[in-house]
Amino acid sequence: MHLIVLMFGDLTRINLLIFNPELTYNQPIFLAINVSRVTMIRAYARLSKNYPLVHMFNILLVFSILILCTYQLLQNNKIEYAFGYIVALFPIFIFAKASTYKSKYLGDR
Repeated sequence: MHLIVLMFGDLTRINLLIFNPELTYNQPIFLAINVSRVTMIRAYARLSKNYPLVHMFNILLVFSILILCTYQLLQNNKIEYAFGYIVALFPIFIFAKASTYKSKYLGDR
């Protein structure tokens, strides 16, 4: 099981810290990856243009998380369900930036 923790560095890079509890001898517990935001947005823009059904599935998944968390938050009145909003913020940011990139550079519109 891998747990991925996102840590934002500056405005141009994302630092990913991946924890692997199933380590073997002489393997690192943590693996740090430095990923460019522009590269990630460009890659998702190309994916959404080449595979629109995968993009639609991702959008449906994120918005179903939002709807489910909203329902649970209103029904049960527990603040733990607000965590779904925090989880959904990062993909929504990627969707918005990828859409802008796609319309500017990939000739989508």
